[in-house]
Amino acid sequence: MSEDPTLVPEDGPAGPPRSWLDTTERIAKVFAIVAIPTVIPIALAIYSAKVQSVSQTDALNRDYVQLAVSLLKEKNADVDPGIRDWAVDLLAEHSPTKFKPEVIAKLKSGAVSLPSPTSSITTRGTSPDQKTSVLVDSSGARVIDAQTGVLRSTILQPGIGALAFSTDSSLLAIEYGGHSISVYNLKTRSKIATFDANEQIYSLDFSDENKKIKVFLAGENENEPQYFDVKGNAQK
Repeated sequence: MSEDPTLVPEDGPAGPPRSWLDTTERIAKVFAIVAIPTVIPIALAIYSAKVQSVSQTDALNRDYVQLAVSLLKEKNADVDPGIRDWAVDLLAEHSPTKFKPEVIAKLKSGAVSLPSPTSSITTRGTSPDQKTSVLVDSSGARVIDAQTGVLRSTILQPGIGALAFSTDSSLLAIEYGGHSISVYNLKTRSKIATFDANEQIYSLDFSDENKKIKVFLAGENENEPQYFDVKGNAQK
C-alpha cells in the first residue's frame, strides 16, 4: 500500500515561528519608512537655521571689525579714548594673528595708528544729547553709541555728504548724491522718507521744532534755505 503524500502549502514549507526580535525589526522598518518624510525636513530646517545664524554673526562681526579699523585709522585727537579702547579690544579679539601687548598699549594711547585707508571717514557728527555718533565713509554711515562705542545700525548708502540731527536727537537727516535726502528715526532705527531737493545741496539743518528740515542749496541763494517736512513735502 502506498503512503499518503505529505501536504505542502503553495508558498513552501512553513518555517519556524517568528521570534519577538523579528517582529521588533519589522516594526522598526515600518516606523523608519513613515518617519523619514518628517525627520528629513526637520533636520534640514535645523541645519539651515544654524547656517543662517552663523552667517548673520559673521556679517555682524565683519561690520564691527570694519568700524574698529576705521576708528583706529583716525588721529588720536579725533576719537574718544573710550571708543578707541573698545576698537582696539575688538580688533585684537578678532585678529587671527594676535597683537603684542605693547602694540595694544600704543594703539590705545594713540601713540600709533593703523595705516591711513584709501577711503577714510569723510564726515562725522554727534547728536545734541551727546549719546549718538555718526561716522561716514565711502560705503555709508555707521551709527554708534557715543558712550560705549557699540554699533547701533549701519546705513549702506555711498556718497553721503552733509548730515544733521534734530534738536531732540531722535532724527537723523543725511544728504547723498548731491541732491537727495533720507530721514531716519534713530529710536526705531527705521527710515522715514527719501526725497530729492532737485538742486545741489550745500548743508542741512533742523528747525527748532524738529518739524522741518532746512536745506541750504549751493550757489547764489545758499543763505536762503528751502524747507521740507520730515517726509519730504515742501514747506514755506
